[in-house]
Amino acid sequence: MTAFRKNTLVWEVTGAASLTTTAPGFNVAVVRKIVYLPSAANDDLVFQNQDSENVIVLKAGAADASPIEVDFGERGKRIQGLKSTTIDGGTAYVYLM
Repeated sequence: MTAFRKNTLVWEVTGAASLTTTAPGFNVAVVRKIVYLPSAANDDLVFQNQDSENVIVLKAGAADASPIEVDFGERGKRIQGLKSTTIDGGTAYVYLM
């Protein structure tokens, strides 16, 4: 299940999906931060742009499944056609601007 929370501009990702499919009108996403809660050690999370280029790659530790947070600052990271292509397990929260 992947859901977009329009009121809070949070994309909740638990599987492969395109932001433009789950949130029409967000062709160019500006990502403020991502919080990934992996379910097991070595879980992978990969986001790509519209050209299928990896733009954000996160990996859980080899020995634990601690949360991972990436903050892109006040200006955020602009990504054309943002999509999640790999999520081994857990949930990623993508905070948009």
